[in-house]
Amino acid sequence: SIQLPATVGNGSLVINYLIRFGSVKHPLLDRNLLLCTGFARMFLLAVSMHCGFIGGVIFPLLTIGVIAGVVMHQMYPFIHLGLCLSTFMVSIAAGIVPIPITLTVLSSFILYLGVYETVPIFIACMISYFFVGGSGLLQHVSRFVSNRNQVHVALDSNSSTSNTTEAVEAVPETKIVEIDKIAEMSKNNS
Repeated sequence: SIQLPATVGNGSLVINYLIRFGSVKHPLLDRNLLLCTGFARMFLLAVSMHCGFIGGVIFPLLTIGVIAGVVMHQMYPFIHLGLCLSTFMVSIAAGIVPIPITLTVLSSFILYLGVYETVPIFIACMISYFFVGGSGLLQHVSRFVSNRNQVHVALDSNSSTSNTTEAVEAVPETKIVEIDKIAEMSKNNS
């Protein structure tokens, strides 16, 4: 937190400073520093969510989106800062959290935007939601991880048949044959 102080906290205090000191008019924040901060926030968010720390995922994702928007504005200064901030802030969060309309309204209230400025935010939010969340990509990844964990449970408990049966019942029908073959092979080898 000493090298990258913007990685600590939920980001509500950091957003104003990122906007003020990261814009092209006052480029006090280097692009590389912002990119490192964004990746560090993503890593620390994943670690804290998997370790059981309390807190939500929405405001850290909004902060990562603000960082991405400031970097985009630094790379392409002819795109308006408000457009970069609002679209990135919403689209990064909408890819992971399935609340696109709420994120659009939240972004327009945070940045004091009108109806005409909200339309590109809504379009970016819906595109991100449908390509990542609505396509089922996150569900397929979570199913793959849970099936892999269940196979490990079935293999670890192959010494007693009751535990193997319980583990196999938790796995979808398409995986039962594969688990039975693996369990038989491990019994034959021992």
